[in-house]
Amino acid sequence: MSEFRRLQHGESEKGVLRFSPTDMAKCPIILRDKKLGLHEYEFSEKTKHIFAEGSKIHVLRGIYRTGSKEQVNTELRMKCIKDDREYMFTGYADFIMLDENGLYIEDLKSCSRRAFYFFNNEKGSTGERIQVSAYRWLYYVVFGVIIERAVITKIDRDNTLNKFSLEVEMMSINEFEEFLMNHPTVKMLTYDNKELYTLEMFLEEVKDFIRKERWLCKYCERAETCEINISLSVEEDLEKTEKYSK
Repeated sequence: MSEFRRLQHGESEKGVLRFSPTDMAKCPIILRDKKLGLHEYEFSEKTKHIFAEGSKIHVLRGIYRTGSKEQVNTELRMKCIKDDREYMFTGYADFIMLDENGLYIEDLKSCSRRAFYFFNNEKGSTGERIQVSAYRWLYYVVFGVIIERAVITKIDRDNTLNKFSLEVEMMSINEFEEFLMNHPTVKMLTYDNKELYTLEMFLEEVKDFIRKERWLCKYCERAETCEINISLSVEEDLEKTEKYSK
């Protein structure tokens, strides 16, 4: 069983790793390298543009909310302790909103014109669901409040007057907690005794993780050279060949 301690705003502990809801929607390999400062690489101009437009939208985020009453919202900081492993988990949702049906999380996402017009998946993307589930879990652990709904608001970065909000499904509190506690990168970086969680174990779990979350490789800048992606692609091609040869 995990133990949690709420950290006061501004409180920090040197040497304790910090993870965020956004981290949970990243490839475990990229997240590991980011935390360790390894393999820095240059983003493409297209990716830089996407980040820049997303930053502008979040600076002006008040314009884009759905119109319900916004609740007081501060960064939540939680220390997680499990099996003598310690790390911080911190997050700040774009909005915690209130309407006649109660509290809900609203998260802003800038996107291309094409993605904006094809935003009709009732469940939202896997990455989006992971992030709002993380905010929900944080609010439950800190305040004991279960937020039942989450809304993703998509904003067309080519014309920011275009916006569309959609309610999305979230993981349950227990599902997200299990996801966090068993995340390969969290385990890899928090086990002091590396014999308990070896590099081989990490890579095998990452492969299983990405096998279930292939969307992580779709727009990844490292996909063409990533051994795990290449290996999984070979597996998938073999499966297709076997399927159509029957």
